[in-house]
Amino acid sequence: MILELGNPVRRAVYGAPRLPTGLIPRGRLLGRLDIRTPLTVVRGPGGSGKTVLIAQWTEDIAVDGVWVSVGKDTCTRQALWAAVSKKIGDAGLACPGSDLDDLISSVDAVTDIRSLLLRAFGRLRAQLLVVLDDFHHVTNEEVVDDLVELLVACPRLTVVVGARTATALEGPVVGARVDRRVIGPDGLAFTVDETARVFSKLGVIGRIDVGSVHHASGGSPLLLRAFALHREPEAAGAHETAESPGVAHDVLLDLLRGTSQSRRGFLLRTCIPEEFDLSLARQLSGCHDAESHLEALEASGFLMRSEDVTGPLYRYHPIIRETVVSKVQGYLGDELTDIRLATAQWYLRRGAPKMAIRHAVAAQDVKLASDILLANAITLLRQRGLYEILVHVPTHVLPRYPFITLALAIGAYADRTKRVRAVEYFTMAITSAKLVGARAPRAERAALATVESVGLRLTGRPSQGAAAARRAIRLLDAGDQGQLAPLGEQVGSLRIQNALTLLRAGHLAEAQQALTENLADLAALPATPALTTVSADAAMNALLGDMPMARDSMALVDEGHWPAAARDDYPGALFHLARAIEALETFDFDGAQRHVRVLAPHMETLEYRPIFVAIQALGDFGNQRAALGLQRLHRYSSTETGRQQLSSNDRRTFDAVTALLHLSEGRAGVAERLLGSLPAKSPLVACLRGLLALLTGEHDKVLGVLARGESAGTGPRVAAVSHLLVAASSWRAGRVETAVAALEKMAALAIDCGLRAHLALVPRADLVGLRDLAEERGLAFVTESLGDVEEVPDVLPSRATSVTLTERERVVLRALVESNSTSDIAARLVVSPNTVKTQLRSLYRKLNVRGRDDAIAVAYHLGLLDEDRSVPRGSAEQTASSMEED
Repeated sequence: MILELGNPVRRAVYGAPRLPTGLIPRGRLLGRLDIRTPLTVVRGPGGSGKTVLIAQWTEDIAVDGVWVSVGKDTCTRQALWAAVSKKIGDAGLACPGSDLDDLISSVDAVTDIRSLLLRAFGRLRAQLLVVLDDFHHVTNEEVVDDLVELLVACPRLTVVVGARTATALEGPVVGARVDRRVIGPDGLAFTVDETARVFSKLGVIGRIDVGSVHHASGGSPLLLRAFALHREPEAAGAHETAESPGVAHDVLLDLLRGTSQSRRGFLLRTCIPEEFDLSLARQLSGCHDAESHLEALEASGFLMRSEDVTGPLYRYHPIIRETVVSKVQGYLGDELTDIRLATAQWYLRRGAPKMAIRHAVAAQDVKLASDILLANAITLLRQRGLYEILVHVPTHVLPRYPFITLALAIGAYADRTKRVRAVEYFTMAITSAKLVGARAPRAERAALATVESVGLRLTGRPSQGAAAARRAIRLLDAGDQGQLAPLGEQVGSLRIQNALTLLRAGHLAEAQQALTENLADLAALPATPALTTVSADAAMNALLGDMPMARDSMALVDEGHWPAAARDDYPGALFHLARAIEALETFDFDGAQRHVRVLAPHMETLEYRPIFVAIQALGDFGNQRAALGLQRLHRYSSTETGRQQLSSNDRRTFDAVTALLHLSEGRAGVAERLLGSLPAKSPLVACLRGLLALLTGEHDKVLGVLARGESAGTGPRVAAVSHLLVAASSWRAGRVETAVAALEKMAALAIDCGLRAHLALVPRADLVGLRDLAEERGLAFVTESLGDVEEVPDVLPSRATSVTLTERERVVLRALVESNSTSDIAARLVVSPNTVKTQLRSLYRKLNVRGRDDAIAVAYHLGLLDEDRSVPRGSAEQTASSMEED
């Protein structure tokens, strides 16, 4: 739906602060603000009047808009755009179902923000003004890039920025791309005439030297007002110079001394929260006349008032709040803790748990912070900035608070420079969860078991986390659900996290079972957990080989009402995994790669990355680019990120895919060595060993090898491969009846489960022979399942030679590459020349060559030179001893 803005009759900038009384008109500056200018930057120090100027201008324009004041909790890229979208939603400027409505609901859940912004703002039908005040808090350069791209692509968008210091928006690059106007500190400063009007309004024009005060203040509106209101005429001389760095603080502290005792106490107690309403002001100050204090402070320019859906909100000017907060400990003492705790509870009631945690931590109430995190963990862990708050919790108390420690771990894990610290936090969280969980109530035990499960999974140990995941799921699903009330709406999200641990550990059937309750009550789940649930179900069905069920879940994602952009981020990552597997099933290997590339912006921290890398390598296998697939696997597994993310199950998968790629190149010996290190009872490993036996002509071994890998939990995909290999090996060995029986089993699974990719796992000649056999026997449904075998990629050789070298032969081969001299090789390996000659004869015989050059060429072709690239230092004597014993 195309975005339509608001009511065509009403024009207002939602969230704009109310103008103070006694305002001095500044027509010379208002004339420089123009709605037709895409970008206007108003820059000046705190109290320079930039906010008042912009607010005054917005009252005179006939354009809808929103006003966002940037603070510590809205200065990150994600948080800023979330605040903008929330203001748009609160203002009623987005039609239901529009792209802007999509932005409002999904900006917190995605990291590819720019595409979402461009789609939302690019379809504006009416002019929209966005005011970003206090933009100096923003340090992420991507926000500047976002604004530039939006202003270039969206002609109906106007942005006005207020900032204390220069930002990249004033740089030459931005100026070259966007029509921009800048009003700097010099422009904001009052002229002498405007200064005179200020003092005239205040009734002190006859008692003060306007020229001297203007010179001393530098024309700063805030300092001029402070001078006028709180200095005796004789004290406001020209010797007061605004060029002194501490003059603003001196004036403000002087202001505190000049106010009444009750107002000074009111200001001290209400400056702790970043914003507050009348009820909180009364609670913190204990004043029954809080309204009169607020009106007086607003009139004197020390705080701004803006309208919220619940009523007026008040916010002190940053320069005032910072000055007062820096001194407040000395005035309030222990009372400050109570004020911070009351502020935390106020933010909690307003649905702002992150701000509540900020003040709980500042009050050193770590238990309150932990309780807030327990009740809001899933929401908070998706937000930026939580790590920066929790890092102030003393390290020595962290072992008692596993939820806080896990949040720190996840926050550190998102920063590449803090990965080592993240592992330390994860380890501490796991240990803490075990200790605390034994005596906790049921809801907390479930959450603590999830902490243990997630911590082990994200540190590459999902197999160890499986027990904790099972324990958590039992606690979440059993008995009285009322006992889980402290977890609120997080129960479904906790199920997902434990299901993911089981998935990453290779227990697909258990992982599916863990999501049963979520799938049964999908409509009751919040949008993000619902999307993740359906995506995970699709991926697990696709991995097992039940493609009809996978497609049903993928259809739910496509047709669902959750934000479309979230599908291309972490919540929808497993949806793209399912789509990639679906593409492999139809031999659309490039399509599989495209679904992987959709997630490229998030791959660095995506925990499923090893699975996607394996999918890419399988796509390379299908495209007959084995070398690229091998390089892809090697590169990832040798990086620091890969070493941290790869679990033991991932490494087995990588080894299995690597063995398959080597088989496609005819390197049976390398594949045999890799498979020899993997569990023989694994159904996947058994299939690959069966394929190895087929390609090396050991047909009689195939059935026995495959039988060892059979289990009750074998999925349709692996079973179809197994039946196909039995059929192919039996056909080669002349056991026609066995081949027919296996073909029928394979065909039944393939048709029922929508499988076809398994056909690429036997040579083309075998497929043709099996098709002819099916046609001879009149097995129409088998012929149907095989389809046009010419469409199946012919990626495997009909025969492969298995050359397996002993440890000593590999050492001699490596030495042979470096030297042609038997004496040199003997000296290097500290053995006799006769021993080297014996090993060379054995090596040449296995390689079927007569000399050094041919041996090296054949070894290179078979991939034998890629193994054991060097003899470890200090081990020459050990190697020599083993060679002499041969």
